[in-house]
Parts: sequence; structure tokens; C-alpha cells
Amino acid sequence: MDRRLAEARASLPRVAVDEAALAAHVARVDPEGTSERLADLVVAFAAARGDATAIGLVEEILVDIRPSLLLLRLPPEALDEVLQQVRTRLLMASPDGAAPRLEAYGGKGPLGAFVRVVATRVALSAKRARDPLAGTDDGLATLASDQDSAELATLRATHAETFRAALHAALGELEPEQRSVLRLQLLDGLGVDEIGLVHQVHRATAARWIVRAKEDLRRRTRKQLEARLALRGPELESLVAALQSRLDLSLERVLRDLS
Repeated sequence: MDRRLAEARASLPRVAVDEAALAAHVARVDPEGTSERLADLVVAFAAARGDATAIGLVEEILVDIRPSLLLLRLPPEALDEVLQQVRTRLLMASPDGAAPRLEAYGGKGPLGAFVRVVATRVALSAKRARDPLAGTDDGLATLASDQDSAELATLRATHAETFRAALHAALGELEPEQRSVLRLQLLDGLGVDEIGLVHQVHRATAARWIVRAKEDLRRRTRKQLEARLALRGPELESLVAALQSRLDLSLERVLRDLS
């Protein structure tokens, strides 16, 4: 990691950072040392600490994503305000003391994609503020049911904590991109069109990603439950059906805990 970080630093000779602080930050956001975007990590770290060159590189990203934000049909003055809010959120600590959002960037994907997600969330919030009736129907059915039997309700209550732990573990096994689309849909209320905009793919592709992420999550959660409860056959099937019928609601809570 030291060698790779030194190479990333060498590729950005005009970006000034405290080397020890940078190393500590990288160890914190990428403890396993798996990031392939160390140069982006350097830029994000330096920009959050006020380095002019790094801030300029972030500004270039904002220029690049402006056309895609225009697709949200915000008026120009509102879009300018959105971009200013994005700058503030990325580069400055919040009034409650939370660190600049760039400090949360972990180098698992391009810095541009990270900035695009932040900007899209801010833009969508601004759009909803201007038009509270704007819908976010994503065309995907949820898994929740309001017609649970007493048996299913009892099973769910008995194993709720185990299911939560299994879901948490299964979520951690997903790819970062899968967690991203689930968070965008369930926490941010984005529809498939908006998720496609964030990731720059067609809405049909975004819809497939969501479905695939949920299917993968179900499979991994089932495997976790099987290991934790040592159940097999019909008993396991009944429990999985009882618990996963509320998967979206449970997942939303776990994602919120991880945010």
C-alpha cells in the first residue's frame, strides 16, 4: 500500500497533502487495501482540506456532470444553487460537525461517480422542494405484504434479530454497486430513471441491476440464516418466507443504520 500510495502521490505533483495524515485516512477508509483508485482518494482527501489544485479537479467533475443534471429539468438558477450546495457538502464540514462528504469516499469506484451520486441527491431534493407532488414510481413491486398470517407473524417476531444480523452480513457481501442502487432506491426514493441517470445507464439496465441486487441479497440472506439457525427443509422455507416477505422494509432499516 505504501508503494501504491507513493505512486498515486507522484501522479499528482501539484496536489499538496500531509503525508502522514493521508496515510492514516487511506487506512481508515480502505482498511483492506483493495482500492484501485488511490489517485482519486488523494484528490478527495486534499480537496476536503482546501488544496486549490485538488478543488480544481473536483470542479472539473462538476462541469462534466452538469449536462446530466439538466435532464432533471431544473431551471438554470436552481441548478446553479444545487451545484453550490454540492460544493458545500463535498468540501465543508456541516453545521453539526459532520466531516465533508469527500472524506467518506473510499476509492471503490471513480471519484466522478461518487460526486455524481451526491449531486443527483441534492438535485432531486431541490426538485421535490419545488414540486412536492413529483413522483418517484420506479415500476418495481416491493416484497412487503399486509396480509401476514399469525403463524408468519410469530415466526418473524421470534427470529427478527437473527434475520437482521443475517441481512446485515449478506448486505456486506454484495458488490459496492449493488449496495449503491439499493440505497438509492430505498433510502433516497429514486426511481429507475433517476438511478439510471446517476449511473449513466438506460432505465432498463438500472431496473435489472436492482432486481439482480435483491435476488443476490435474498440468496445470501438465506445462506446466512441457514448457518445461524441450523435449519433445513420445510422449516427453513417457512422461516425464509416469513422473514423475507418484509425484506424491503428490513433492508431500508439496515441501510439507514449503515449510512
